Amino acid sequence: MIIKLLEQPIIAIHEAEVAGTVDGVIIKGSKASYIYHRNADKHFAIPVEKAIIGSDAVMIRDITAMALTQENIKVLKSMLDIYNPKGGYLGYLCGIEVDDRFNVRFLCTESHKIEMSKIVNYESIIIVDIEEADLLKAEDEVSETNEDMASGDEAISMEIGPDIKWNYENCQPEEESAEGTELSVIRTKRQNEERTVIPGVDSKYAYLYGKRLLEGIEIEETLYDKGTLIDAEVIKHAIANNAIVKVIVSAEE
Repeated sequence: MIIKLLEQPIIAIHEAEVAGTVDGVIIKGSKASYIYHRNADKHFAIPVEKAIIGSDAVMIRDITAMALTQENIKVLKSMLDIYNPKGGYLGYLCGIEVDDRFNVRFLCTESHKIEMSKIVNYESIIIVDIEEADLLKAEDEVSETNEDMASGDEAISMEIGPDIKWNYENCQPEEESAEGTELSVIRTKRQNEERTVIPGVDSKYAYLYGKRLLEGIEIEETLYDKGTLIDAEVIKHAIANNAIVKVIVSAEE
């Protein structure tokens, strides 16, 4: 599965508000480890394990998931111009594609895709080792490339430093009550945990399988009572009706 990042709204579920937009990603190794947002002179990062990244938005539990970070952290940001080493202009960055394990696969310009492994460097601009004639059209089939990259992640290695040093001043999460936890905590699988495989269900939601609802919910006129066992059909029904967040916030630990 390919998820396209950049310019998506970041939605805090507990506050029911848009907390910002995805302005970039912070990469460790080949993975998008943090989602980046800038608000005026403040810089924020959200660990991907504390977020649910969907096709239209990034969902977080509440705004305390957005930690202040240092200004000089290296970020792959939107709208950066892209050049090759011969001085050819290839467009500007308008999208970043990652798979369901958050490995960065492609950088997207207005009309092309560039393999992450082709990046030479990025800061205020992006340098990629590719000829214009070799660019992939945005609509081209790239599944073969994805398979090759998935079988050899070691070929992509971009350790970015220095390590992030968080500034938690005025940004510490408040202690939650047992009652609030049941309704507001987003539970996501960490990248390095083994994922349950359920046919027809996106792997990032498979961890819900076998849990029970802590409260009743309604999805498209179908009522699921408190204590309902969450099976594959419940998950599929929720995804099909854009109601998966209802299941997530109501599911037991």
